[in-house]
Amino acid sequence: MLDGIKMHKNFKELVDFEKLKKANDICFKWSKKFKVCRRDYMKFMYRLFKEPEKYIEKLPTSLRPQFTKDCQVMFYASEIEDLVIQQYHAMIISIFKRMRVPFEKWDEMTTDGFMAIRAAVWQYRTYKIKATFTTFAHRAIFMRVKGKLHKESMKRKRRDNIRDRKSTRLNSSHTDISRMPSSA
Repeated sequence: MLDGIKMHKNFKELVDFEKLKKANDICFKWSKKFKVCRRDYMKFMYRLFKEPEKYIEKLPTSLRPQFTKDCQVMFYASEIEDLVIQQYHAMIISIFKRMRVPFEKWDEMTTDGFMAIRAAVWQYRTYKIKATFTTFAHRAIFMRVKGKLHKESMKRKRRDNIRDRKSTRLNSSHTDISRMPSSA
């Protein structure tokens, strides 16, 4: 139980995957109409769910009724994501604790955990995974956080390595040759 929310054991009973696929397809169609690049797709969806009227204003009058109708279908994806995020938030926190993620990085890493859950929902449906969704989501979150921590570690090592090489290069080019002063 997570803050009064009952955890669902069988994710397949909780989600209508056909409806979810249709919602995702419609979101993708409208993202193309608004010329949203693939990198900004999740931001587009988030903004669309928060403020659909801003996008309605940008459309020609002839497309507005269809967009309004499609928004009702697209919001199903948002409802499912919200439900999944509520259900698996505790899992994200437990993974952070097990991986010893510093507390000051939890906000940033939580976003990565939620992105992993979003991706897991689509992959679970698309690839017809045999494991339970909880197991699949746990692995997705774990791998995402582990990858992010590894990437940060590698960046830190490269920065330290560059500093070491610079200091070595500077030290080796200046030898301690004693010279007589030029005024002598």
